[in-house]
Amino acid sequence: MTASASAASPGPGRRQPALTTAPQPTGPRVVSPVPKPAHEWGVKSTNPTNVGPRMPTDVKIVVGALVVVAMVAATIIGLLVSSVLVAVIVGLVCLIAISLFLWMARL
Repeated sequence: MTASASAASPGPGRRQPALTTAPQPTGPRVVSPVPKPAHEWGVKSTNPTNVGPRMPTDVKIVVGALVVVAMVAATIIGLLVSSVLVAVIVGLVCLIAISLFLWMARL
């Protein structure tokens, strides 16, 4: 066997790739009997219906922490003044102020 003959033959266990044409459609396109889904999973609609303003989770966490801090501050003020009534009044004023701020922020 010569060097040119061995280069032309693919060798044992290997074969030449078959070059074929791409498959052609057998007929006209047909509409699928399966209906298209009205809503895809994981996709939010651009205009949701019957949904009011929602507060994000991170805002809820911050507001909760703010309420806790207000109650702790009211307790400390009540201890400094030695009056439970002052602590209750300061706590209520803080809660009303936080509630009014959140209500005005959502308008």
